[in-house]
Amino acid sequence: MKKIIINGLLRKVVYDTESKTYTKTIKLKWKKKIKCILGLRRYPGENIKYIADLFHRNKIKTFEVLEYSKYMVVTKEIEGRSLMDEIINNNDKENVDILINKYIEMVTKIIELGVYFGDFNFSNFIVSNGELYAIDLEDYRKDFLTKFRRKSIMKRLKRQLLEKEKILEKMNEYFNGEKVYKQIENNIRKNK
Repeated sequence: MKKIIINGLLRKVVYDTESKTYTKTIKLKWKKKIKCILGLRRYPGENIKYIADLFHRNKIKTFEVLEYSKYMVVTKEIEGRSLMDEIINNNDKENVDILINKYIEMVTKIIELGVYFGDFNFSNFIVSNGELYAIDLEDYRKDFLTKFRRKSIMKRLKRQLLEKEKILEKMNEYFNGEKVYKQIENNIRKNK
């Protein structure tokens, strides 16, 4: 049976309960479409496949891409819960620390690979059997401008983590957004 998860103007996501796959169809606004036609950026389906392959080669866990084309991608389901749900619903400080450290390692590695992504939201990461997986790869980009975007990535990351801290400190006393940001920042500096 197929269930429509998202049915928006620019994106449609359908979940197939039998094959446990997601089919994501992406439409582009004309400005982005022109960039793809001119070769300045990859088409969305091709980009998701490219980023997933890059992550797999660099031992960053993500979904398996089963099929793709310019505007469509079929991925295998990762059974689990979002990192956000795991942090909110977990009363074990040690387990929360382990998950946060996995998040720090993963985000550090993604940034060091020169991959640009503006939304390191905890909902874009899945915890499955204690492992962390990056999902929602459609807006990740690796191109010649990425190294120039590092400051904006870090600024956005800090803002997101501090916003999450305000929400999460009410639900889970173990999360500290400023501390997580500093660890990522220090890891990046160490590895230069």
